[in-house]
Amino acid sequence: METPWTPLAADALSAADGYQQSGDWDQAITHYRRALQISPMPPAFQRYVIYNNLGWSMYHMGDWGKAEEHYKHALRASPQPPPTDHAYINLATLHKAENRIKPTIKAYRAAVALTHQSPTWAQLGWALMQDYQLDEATQTLHDALAYRGDDAPAAQECHNYLGVLYGYKRQWTRASQHFVRAADLGLPTNGTGCKAGRWQLAEGWLHPSAKGVTAHPLPLEAVLS
Repeated sequence: METPWTPLAADALSAADGYQQSGDWDQAITHYRRALQISPMPPAFQRYVIYNNLGWSMYHMGDWGKAEEHYKHALRASPQPPPTDHAYINLATLHKAENRIKPTIKAYRAAVALTHQSPTWAQLGWALMQDYQLDEATQTLHDALAYRGDDAPAAQECHNYLGVLYGYKRQWTRASQHFVRAADLGLPTNGTGCKAGRWQLAEGWLHPSAKGVTAHPLPLEAVLS
């Protein structure tokens, strides 16, 4: 049964969030617990936020077991689907730090299914790649680009991982295209001070028998195409 969510509980939650944002994890934990003392069974949204943020603070305090317990409690306590993907992403971050790749993939999958955010999609592709699920990783990253486009925040990351994947598959042309696109997306939009007032990309491959990288300058038209 829910307990009333009072101004005092809201003040404790606001103070906890402020401490968390400033990196004062111990005080954040104290004030999140204070909110729960005032309202032991708060409404579902506040319950989700408090337990997820308690987990995040405990993760930074090094108590990873408690962090995982609180993330899972946040997900159990919230309506389905949960109001945000934060608890799933935080779980994935925890499992990634623990080098537990299967649970990392599971948590990223849940986050992507919920919000389809491109940075999370890129991380799912990375995790699949670490698990040697190369075909699924490739498809996942292509799906992210198709859904969000090249103007999405993590498009550069997706192209870079695709370059790595196609390199693993020895599909050098496709690998090159994605690496070049990743570099292109990372260039500043203002080319003032550069020769001819524009940027120029260079592609290079390092072979085991070579002592260095052979660079092949690419004309601007090739980059734009």
